[in-house]
Amino acid sequence: MKFYIKTYGCWLNKGESSVMRDILAEKGFREVECEDEADIIIVNTCAVRVESENRITAYLKKVYEKYPNKVFIIAGCLAKLRPGKIRSIIPNAILVSPDSIERVFEAVKSGRSYLGYSERRRLPTFRGGITYNIPVQSGCIGKCRFCVGRIVRSRVFSYDPTQIINHIQDAVRKGAKQIYLSGQNLSCYGLDIGLTLTELVKRILSQVDGTYKIRIGMLEFKMLIEREKSLDQFLELFRDQRLYRFIHAPLQSGSNRILELMGRGYKVEEYLDFVRRVREEYWDMNITTDIIVAYPGESEDDFEQTINTLREIKPDKVNYAAYSMRFGTEAYTYKPLKPDIAKYRVKRLGEVLREVYYERNKMFKHVKGVALVIKCRKKHSLVRLWNHKPAILHDENVKVGEFIHVRIYDVDSRRIYVERC
Repeated sequence: MKFYIKTYGCWLNKGESSVMRDILAEKGFREVECEDEADIIIVNTCAVRVESENRITAYLKKVYEKYPNKVFIIAGCLAKLRPGKIRSIIPNAILVSPDSIERVFEAVKSGRSYLGYSERRRLPTFRGGITYNIPVQSGCIGKCRFCVGRIVRSRVFSYDPTQIINHIQDAVRKGAKQIYLSGQNLSCYGLDIGLTLTELVKRILSQVDGTYKIRIGMLEFKMLIEREKSLDQFLELFRDQRLYRFIHAPLQSGSNRILELMGRGYKVEEYLDFVRRVREEYWDMNITTDIIVAYPGESEDDFEQTINTLREIKPDKVNYAAYSMRFGTEAYTYKPLKPDIAKYRVKRLGEVLREVYYERNKMFKHVKGVALVIKCRKKHSLVRLWNHKPAILHDENVKVGEFIHVRIYDVDSRRIYVERC
C-alpha cells in the first residue's frame, strides 16, 4: 500500500512524522508525493494556534471531499485536543495522539484510534541531505495558562542518550552537516531519566567525531538554569565550534504584570540578566525569542514595556503573533482584546523589530567566520553563519554541505551579505 504524509507545526512534529514514515516503510508500505497516488493519507497536526487549526481543518475538508474512500490517519496534537471536531469532518478518521505515533502501523491495520500513551522506542533514521532533525524529548512541566502543548503532551519523555548518539553518529557518517536537537522544551530533557540537556550535549560532542554543527532547539531559560544549577556549564558548551551559537528562549512579554497573568514564573529582569550573561560570554550569540501580542489584559503600557524590552535585548529574531485562544487552556476563559487593537500592535511590533534587527545586524559588519552552504541557486547561495543566522553569498563555486570562510560585508534589517575570504 502507498501512503502520503503531510506535516504541520514544529521540528518535533517533523521528527515524529519521520518516525511514522520509517515504521510504515519497514512494513512494506511505500511513500508517495501526493494524495492522489496514496491509499493512506496521514496528517500530522499542530494545535498551538487557532490559525493552524483552521488551516488544518480546511485541508481535511478539502481532501476528504476529494478522496472519501481513502484511509485517513490524523495524528499529532490536534488529534488529541479536538477528536470530535476532526470526526465531524472525517467520520471514519483514525486518530493517533503524539504519544502513540509508534502505533501507526497498528492503527492502519486495525482501524482503531490510539489516543493514550504508548511506550516510545524509535528515533527517525537519517534519510539524506545535510540536515538531521532528531527529536530528543517530548512534554513540559511548565504551567503557562495559554499553552495547549502541555495539555496534549502532558508527560515528559526523554530518549536514551546512547540511542541519540548512535543515530547522530550514523547521520554524520552518511553526510549530515547540521544536527537539529528538537523537543517541546529542551530544558525538560532528562527529567525522567536523571540527566540534563548539558550532559546530553557533552556526550554527543565527546562521542560523535566529524565536521558538523549542532543546533539546540527551544528551551525555557529559567527552567534550564534551575535544572543545571549553574548557567556557566551550559554556556561552556558553546566554546566548541561544533555548536551553533544559537539560543531560542521565549520571553512572551516585556511586562511583569502580563508575565504573571500568563503563568510564566519569572520576571522581565531575570530574562534581561540571562541575556546579559549570555552576551558577556558570546557577543555574537543568536538569541531568538517569542512574543505574544495582545494577551488578554494587556494594556498599551504593557505593550510599550515589551517594545522597550526588545530594544534593550536586541534579539536576532522574534517569532511574534497576536494571542490565540486555545480550547482547554485556562486563558481560554479570559476576555480577549478587540481584534483591531491586536492588529495594530502586531503591525507596530513588526515596524520596531525592523529597526532592532538592523541595529543588531550592523554589529556583525566586517566580521569573519565559518558558514555552512545550505542552498545553491542560480544567482546566489544561502549559507548559515556560525551562529545560525542566514546569509546571502554571491558565489557560484560552492556546493551544498560545504563549510567555507566568509566575511560579512553588508547588512540590512532582513539580510546579511557575505563573501568568501
